[in-house]
Amino acid sequence: CSITPTSNHYDVVYVDIGGLSGSEGLLEALSLLQSITNSLEPRCIVIKSVCIRRLASSLVPFSQVWKEKRMILKSQQQQ
Repeated sequence: CSITPTSNHYDVVYVDIGGLSGSEGLLEALSLLQSITNSLEPRCIVIKSVCIRRLASSLVPFSQVWKEKRMILKSQQQQ
């Protein structure tokens, strides 16, 4: 981690979240990341975590969801 000369905030924080893969692992990992964000105020957090990776792989961009719903509405209106 490095500290910029003009502030007391970290530029980058590297977090290896191991052992939090149980049923409550995701909530604990997110809570830990929120605490790090609030206390260190980094510009970037690099995370190594199985439970966070699983969450990230299941997320869908909102623009994709919105586009699909628009197409469904258009097809319903045409009928």
